[in-house]
Amino acid sequence: METYRDRIALIMPALNPDEHMVTLVKELRELGFAHLILINDGSREECYPYFRTCRNQYRCVVLNHPVNKGKGAALKYGFRYILKRIPGLSGALTVDSDGQICPEDIDKAAKMQDENPDKMVLGYRQFGGDHVPFKSKLGNYTSIYAMGFLYGVYVNDAMTGLHGMSIDLIRRTLLHTKGDRFNFELNELVDCKKNNIPFLEFPIQTVYIDGNKASTYHPVKDTIRIFNQIYRNDLLIKLSWAVLDILAFGMLRKVLSPEIRGRIGVFSSLTIASSLLSAVISNLYKGTVRTLQGYQPPKLSPDMALKYVLLYAMRRFGTVAAVDLIGDEDSHPMLKKALS
Repeated sequence: METYRDRIALIMPALNPDEHMVTLVKELRELGFAHLILINDGSREECYPYFRTCRNQYRCVVLNHPVNKGKGAALKYGFRYILKRIPGLSGALTVDSDGQICPEDIDKAAKMQDENPDKMVLGYRQFGGDHVPFKSKLGNYTSIYAMGFLYGVYVNDAMTGLHGMSIDLIRRTLLHTKGDRFNFELNELVDCKKNNIPFLEFPIQTVYIDGNKASTYHPVKDTIRIFNQIYRNDLLIKLSWAVLDILAFGMLRKVLSPEIRGRIGVFSSLTIASSLLSAVISNLYKGTVRTLQGYQPPKLSPDMALKYVLLYAMRRFGTVAAVDLIGDEDSHPMLKKALS
């Protein structure tokens, strides 16, 4: 009888693995997974026996990159293989092969993905303990905060080694996601966000072998690469948006008709009008750029839309209040009186 273990393929990229990969493959076969695909991403020659053992003893498919091309390139190689060679799948899991993800969590993720084809399943680690290596904390917190700030992608573990996705999501979106190294997995999340694919997260056991020595994540080089990938487009957009907002606000305060000068309560009507008009200008600019990028805004419930409106109104109110309170002496009669 066919189960989710027959319908979900496991794609495992590997660079210079050791016996922990063989142990993981053995345990996954014992659980009953039918499709195990290993990608040798340019490993050293002394690691070849581990791949041969997985292929000959545990019937894994082994795909080879002659030189190291990066985790993203390896995962896309696996995607192309299952789309072409394994019909009838409902989805796939991408799994780190270093043995630091427990087979029980992989099994749980496979079942969740099979039952939730419209979502991306993410197993997240917990980083609160002293047992977590510094480079694991650095990479994860770097990516979490950057992804949330720049893209609105809020997840518990942006660099988890356990992702689940449907075949349709792979074919339509992830096969075309940019990035060949660790940045690929971050871009996966961004592309899901753009296409309104929800995330289904669950906690997994946090296992670190020899201080996470097997991880190929470099704490300096790859952190810089992640920031470069994340910021390369969106930081420029956000900075230009902010600069345009400030310039438009300043120019409007200079050129608006004298008739607009007055007071609405304790605030200057000129400041209020300038703030609202500059917001219109800068948001039209940002919306145009996002449209050209192919960005699809998420569908918001009425409750969530109201929260966004209130938050934006509070930000604008803060701008008006700050300008009136610390602006030139003509912008606030109480300030003018104090300075006279």
